[in-house]
Amino acid sequence: MGMFLESYILGMASLATTWVTIPPDFTAILLSWSPFWPIIGIAVAWPVSDRIGRKDVFYITMAMYGVGAIGITLSYSFYLILIFIAILLFASGGELNTIMALSQEIMPRQHRSSTMLLELNFIPLGGLVLAGVAFSTAYGSIFFQRIMIAGTTVIVLIVLLASRRYLPESFLWLATMGHEKQA
Repeated sequence: MGMFLESYILGMASLATTWVTIPPDFTAILLSWSPFWPIIGIAVAWPVSDRIGRKDVFYITMAMYGVGAIGITLSYSFYLILIFIAILLFASGGELNTIMALSQEIMPRQHRSSTMLLELNFIPLGGLVLAGVAFSTAYGSIFFQRIMIAGTTVIVLIVLLASRRYLPESFLWLATMGHEKQA
């Protein structure tokens, strides 16, 4: 679901910018905004997950998703939309490497390839769901579209929270941090 949400948020950026008037000087920024923030998220979350653990990074990114979803729903200026999209994209980038690292660390060797392929299949699914939400709300009000975007994000967050609660911490990370018994 983390990969699903990443794709959903990447697409949401182009949809959310139709909710307000974009200053002409900022059209170039829009082209680089969506790829820029996930890269920063990856660069920051990777060493943080090595320091505090994979599971704790997931809780941080989920909190950022919540703040971003609420913020973007309530944003009525282009600048606020940019800020909250940046938060959402940063969180999705932060999850990307953490998901892949944890999958490699906790899955048995014979299931690692299948797990990675399954995870990657959720990326186009996120885009497909966003397209469905965008299409179904295209003829409604912008407020309704905002509520649908936020609602879908909150539903995915609930699924993530429910599933990640039972997700074990990486035993390799625990052993590296000196917690051999817990690992």
